[in-house]
Amino acid sequence: MTVAIGLVCSDGVLVASDSMGSSGRVAAPIVKVHAMTGAPTVWTYAGSLFMGQQVEEVLADPALDKPGVPPTALVEALPPRMNTAYSTIAVPPGGNAADLAAHATDVLVLGWHDGEPTFTRVQQDLAVVDCHADRLVAIGSGREYASVVRAALAHYLDSPVDLHLGTVLAYRVISTVCDVSSWNVAAPVQIAVADATGARVLSPDEIDEVSDLSDRWVEVERSSLATARDRAAGGLDNDLPTIRPSGTGTGTRAG
Repeated sequence: MTVAIGLVCSDGVLVASDSMGSSGRVAAPIVKVHAMTGAPTVWTYAGSLFMGQQVEEVLADPALDKPGVPPTALVEALPPRMNTAYSTIAVPPGGNAADLAAHATDVLVLGWHDGEPTFTRVQQDLAVVDCHADRLVAIGSGREYASVVRAALAHYLDSPVDLHLGTVLAYRVISTVCDVSSWNVAAPVQIAVADATGARVLSPDEIDEVSDLSDRWVEVERSSLATARDRAAGGLDNDLPTIRPSGTGTGTRAG
C-alpha cells in the first residue's frame, strides 16, 4: 500500500508521499519523490519499484532533463517505456497472471515552466491525463484516505495556496494517511518542490520544520475550538455556528 499526491500552488508545484515500499509481506523504506536536476519538474509514483526505476531512467535522460524542454516531451516519453517494461514482466514461479497486477503503476509529473504550472498523470493503462484543473490529485492504494483528508481541508484550497503553505498542507495529508492506514504506509513524509528557481527534494531537516508547522497548525485549530467552547460556557458570544436548531437555549449563536 502506498499514497502519493501532487499539488499545484500559486508559485510552484509539489509532490509528496509516504516512505514505505512493499513486496509481498516485506516492507522497507524507499525513495518515492524525485526532482529533475535540469528541468523545474518533480514526480512521484505509486506501483512497483521496478516500474519506478523505468520512469526514473527516462526522466534522467540528459536530453530531457534540461531547461527549456517542454513538459509535453517529458510526459510523452513515459508511456512507450512503461509499455515495454510491462511486456517484460514475467509471472513468477508458482504464481499466476494476477501477480502481474502488482506492477501496475501510476505516475504524477508536475512542473513550473514560464511562470505556469503543469500537472500530468500517466495512469496504469498508460493514458495521459491533464490534472491541472484538479490542483490536488492522490494516487496509490491509500488514495481514498488522502481524498477524504483533502475534502476535510478543502476550505484551505478555495484559492491557490503558496508553496510554503502547500508543503504544510501536503505534509498534513500524507501524515494523516500514515496515521490511519495499514502497516505498510509509513512516515517519514517525503516532499519535492519545483518553482521558478528549479526543483529539489526537501531535506530531512526541512521535513522536520514542516512537521513542526503542521503540529502548530493543528494546535491553533484545537485552541480556537477550546476558546469558542469556553466563551459559550461563560455565556459570551461564540464565533462558531451551532448545529442545534435555533431556540434550544444552548448559549451559542446560529449562523
